[in-house]
Amino acid sequence: MFSPKNSGNLVVGKNLLERGNGKLTELIQKIASGETGVGSVIIDNKNCYLAYAPMSETEMNFVIVIEADEVVAPANANKQAILDTTEKFLSEMSMHIFNVLGLLALVIFILVMAVAFAANKLADNFINPIKKLTDGVKEIAGGDLNKKIQLDTGDEIESLAVSFNAMTDELQRYMTNLTKVTADKERIATELNVATNIQTGMLPNMFPAFPERDEFDIYATMHAAKEVGGDFYDFYLLDENHLVITIADVSGKGVPAALFMAISKTILRNFAMSMQDPNDFAAVMELSNRQICENNDEMMFVTVFMGMIDIRTGEFIYVNGGHNPPLVCHNGKFKYIDVGKSCVLGIDEDVPFKQQKMQLSKGDIIFLYTDGVTEAMNEQGEQYLPEHLEEELNREDSSEDLTTLLENMQVSIKQHAGKAEQSDDITMLAFRLN
Repeated sequence: MFSPKNSGNLVVGKNLLERGNGKLTELIQKIASGETGVGSVIIDNKNCYLAYAPMSETEMNFVIVIEADEVVAPANANKQAILDTTEKFLSEMSMHIFNVLGLLALVIFILVMAVAFAANKLADNFINPIKKLTDGVKEIAGGDLNKKIQLDTGDEIESLAVSFNAMTDELQRYMTNLTKVTADKERIATELNVATNIQTGMLPNMFPAFPERDEFDIYATMHAAKEVGGDFYDFYLLDENHLVITIADVSGKGVPAALFMAISKTILRNFAMSMQDPNDFAAVMELSNRQICENNDEMMFVTVFMGMIDIRTGEFIYVNGGHNPPLVCHNGKFKYIDVGKSCVLGIDEDVPFKQQKMQLSKGDIIFLYTDGVTEAMNEQGEQYLPEHLEEELNREDSSEDLTTLLENMQVSIKQHAGKAEQSDDITMLAFRLN
């Protein structure tokens, strides 16, 4: 307690003033004046806090002096405790972070190993089978059709390998069949070539046909639409004075028509050669028709025009069997011969045929042809037509040789057809009486 009216307190105040400094003097003066406050002072070289306040019910002042160390000791203790706690926390946190980082590193390591294992597994289950499949395909592509790709992956790659194996089996069967088909085609081509040669050999093809005879000229051509055809022509001397000319067209094309053509040609010639009297020329056609009708289960037929020329007199006897009417050139002018109506051979064995005749003069030309000429079509589907044939023949010089005449007609037909494919056999025969 401190009172300015108490002598004892004055002594204490004096001692404090002597031990203190100017700051303490200032505080004592504030105490004496009845102020309240706290201040820091140095007493005996020690930092102290001095707190003071008047006591209202007395004339005294309450003053307390505490060393600064005692005041801040709890704070320092708390500070140290905080520092210790913080250090411990940081240490524990560092350890925890280290543990977490270690665990994370372990997890990363495990993941890396798992990825590596998965990659190896992927290589075993995917990449390696694909490589094996690729190698197998290369061997197959190289021609080893016996190669089989064995995979047991249980997925689409195995299915693909199975498909490739099935493909090689199918390729082997295809190659075997192709070899057989190729061999068959080559055999058929060879046989057709032989058939072509045989058919060509059956037709008179040496010109001039009768070099020792200057009373007449004759020339003929046949261009088949396929390897072999159904058209044919024929000419032969029955004796020194009678020449038979024939042109015919078998229904259909190819090998069947060629076989039917060979039979028809042989039958017609045989009956003509056995004829005893020129007046029996119609009988030749009737007898030939009956024999052709026999065993004709395929119901094939043939159109025929046959004529016989008496070289001495120029008499021309002819019989038509459903064939296109020929043209005759008289005085340099071509025109169609009237052949009337008639039936083809091979349909009705009892059908009658009519014999007709006309007189030829020196220089007259008989032009025979098949419907492959008048029905030759161009790219627009337009036919050559009989009228066009007559016009083209009349454009030709009738005095030129028959070879040139038929070659020019062939050129005219080809020019009309253009790039269109030949659809039928084209056969022509020309005879001139000298």
